[in-house]
Amino acid sequence: MVCLPFLGVLMSPRTCGSVFLVTFCCLLLYPADSRTDPSEVNALREIKRNLIDPMRNLSNWAKGDPCSRNWTGITCFKSSHDDGHFHVRELHLMRLNLSGELAPVVSQLSYLEILNVMWNNLTGRIPLEIGKISSLKLLLLNGNRFSGSLPPELGNLGNLNRLQVDENSLTGSVPVAFGNLISIKHLHFNNNTISGEIPVELSKLNNLAHLILDNNNLTGTLPAELTRLPSLTILQVDNNNFEGSEIPEAYGTFSRLVKLSLRNCGLQGSIPDLSRIQNLSYLDLSWNKLTGTIPESKLSDNMTTIELSYNNLTGSIPQSFSELGSLQLLSLENNSLSGSVPTAIWENKFFKNNKLQVDLRNNNFSDATGNLRTPDNVTVYLRGNPICKSTSIPIVKQFFEYTCGQKKQTSTTSKATPCSSNVSCPYEKVLVSPGICLCTAPLSIDYRLKSRSFFFFTPYIQHQFMEYMTSSLQLETNQLAIDRVVDENRLRLRMYLKLIPKGKPKFNVTEVVRIRGTFMSWSFSRNDFFGPYEVLDFPLQGPYDDLLTRESGISTVVWGMIVAGSIVAATVISVSATLLYINKRRGNVRTLVKKRFCKHTSPMMLVYEYMPNGNVRDWLSEQQYMLLYVYAQGYLDPEYFMTQQLTVKSDVYSFGVVLLELLTGMHPFFEGTHIIREVRTANECGTVLSVADSRMGQCSPEKVKKLAELALWCCEDRPETRPLMSKVVKELESICQSVPKTDMFSETTQLLCTKTLSSSSSPGPSSSLSLFPGSDLDSGFFKAVKPR
Repeated sequence: MVCLPFLGVLMSPRTCGSVFLVTFCCLLLYPADSRTDPSEVNALREIKRNLIDPMRNLSNWAKGDPCSRNWTGITCFKSSHDDGHFHVRELHLMRLNLSGELAPVVSQLSYLEILNVMWNNLTGRIPLEIGKISSLKLLLLNGNRFSGSLPPELGNLGNLNRLQVDENSLTGSVPVAFGNLISIKHLHFNNNTISGEIPVELSKLNNLAHLILDNNNLTGTLPAELTRLPSLTILQVDNNNFEGSEIPEAYGTFSRLVKLSLRNCGLQGSIPDLSRIQNLSYLDLSWNKLTGTIPESKLSDNMTTIELSYNNLTGSIPQSFSELGSLQLLSLENNSLSGSVPTAIWENKFFKNNKLQVDLRNNNFSDATGNLRTPDNVTVYLRGNPICKSTSIPIVKQFFEYTCGQKKQTSTTSKATPCSSNVSCPYEKVLVSPGICLCTAPLSIDYRLKSRSFFFFTPYIQHQFMEYMTSSLQLETNQLAIDRVVDENRLRLRMYLKLIPKGKPKFNVTEVVRIRGTFMSWSFSRNDFFGPYEVLDFPLQGPYDDLLTRESGISTVVWGMIVAGSIVAATVISVSATLLYINKRRGNVRTLVKKRFCKHTSPMMLVYEYMPNGNVRDWLSEQQYMLLYVYAQGYLDPEYFMTQQLTVKSDVYSFGVVLLELLTGMHPFFEGTHIIREVRTANECGTVLSVADSRMGQCSPEKVKKLAELALWCCEDRPETRPLMSKVVKELESICQSVPKTDMFSETTQLLCTKTLSSSSSPGPSSSLSLFPGSDLDSGFFKAVKPR
């Protein structure tokens, strides 16, 4: 028997026969015919035909079967239904740069539970046919350009838990039929142009927890009937037009409300007594036309934020405000309040939440009940009050400019020491705690709290927030790092999270799928203090680059040990099996079993299936891959980290990194920062010249920019979007040939163009790189690149 080499390994007849055995057995495990309901396959292809996909993210939808070929964004049920077919359970097309319209045929996905098309550029109307998908639990359409009105047919979705249509261009009114959404917990309609009144019928939604309607054109009155909602914890209706309407007195009887935000709604009348709302933490009634006095009754001990600024309130500040130990913000500016400033609000207090800001500007306060000097963690603003002109009030001189002047008091914050660059790292250096850095491949998430119930976030990060996040993700608190926090107009809080593997450089496939699934299915335990969240982006980059297809579908990777003692991997698809030969001996089998990889036995072979601890190939090959990471760190293309295959496009990627090195003088990795990310950010901001290496001397800024753009093209994440090397050479020749004789390149740039320019030439003044802001900066942050 003659056997051909298999993946570069010459097999004996016995081995070849064993491979055939594994292949045959695998084919018996999985039928060769279509697995997915044909009507759903046709529906998906029709959906694709109606979408514009410039990045070809859905290119694999053109062939094979959705549930066995892992179509992008498709997740199927793990077993067939009674009709003998597999069905699509989830459709995740978030942030794929899609445009076009969502086809009505989506209703043919009759078993669908999650429809997620967030953060694309979809237009047209929301298909009313979606109302036929009775199994739907999450309908996530936010961050697009849908227009028209909300289809009343969506009110038929009795199993719907979350409806997000925010940040679109929707008009019309909220359908009365939405009162039939008996399972709904989250209604997010903010940032549209929805008009009309809030339907009274929404008061029938006994499970509704979050009603977010801010930034629309709602009119009429605020329904008092909303107080009947037994589960409502967040009512956010800011920036609407309830001109002439009053806040119902009944709003003081909400049973579980945590946040009431009615900012800038044209409301008038008085503030109702809200002291009976036991869990109230956040109250914003600012920028209205409210009159009368502030109720004296003590609010909840949980109060963190009281925003009553820009109204027509009179009287004095209630003494009960001095009893609120969790208070972070008391904002009463631009009213007609008078009397004395109650310094007891901050005197002799231990603020467990660290900071307090009291803004009393532009009122009629003429006196203070005590010393106006404040602790370091308290800031008071008094400008525009008679007290600032009084000569009898003991305002400490050094604090006068903060309390009565224009200047804002600032607190000093310690800067974290950056990670050391002395030790090389093939992934990213992440600062997990002061002085402690890890070389790891974190998962990065662009995350936003949509309706928080606090003012200052810092006091809650270390314990409450990190414990809340990691407990739901089944991680430890030291596996979460918050890279950056951005306050978006007090309403929303955006942050960039990094999840860190424990005891290893990267998460395995199962962990990535589980973590991403928790975010994308909104499976976190509910926390009304932090409020509802949204995922703005969850990019899978570097070693996780190809997991978007691996996580979906139901095809299985089967691992077998052939009779000769070597191990093979069979990736089973609809009509055949692709085998990957791994030259490892039988001696590793016991170790694999100890590592809790599931095993199936038969008289002729031992098969390992993909399990939560990862897969056999990852474990067997880990040491070999790490050696390559060490010797080629920073130059390997992202797909190598998952496929361990180097292609011609890998060479293009590596060349792009080298070209960026020559242009910038940076190393590929430096203190957790990758050269590609730095240059790409600078290019998008139009400041690419600021990262150019000043040692190139005088050169044409236009050519530097073109070379940087060519390098970034070579370094695209997806290999199909990179040019061929022949195209790169032509582009380089074109750039070099276009250099006028008056332009002068330094030695480094000469090497790029393989030309020798006369050293006696003098540059024209317009060609000097140093004329551009930032081009002559040399912070010493990046070390010089040594000649190779």
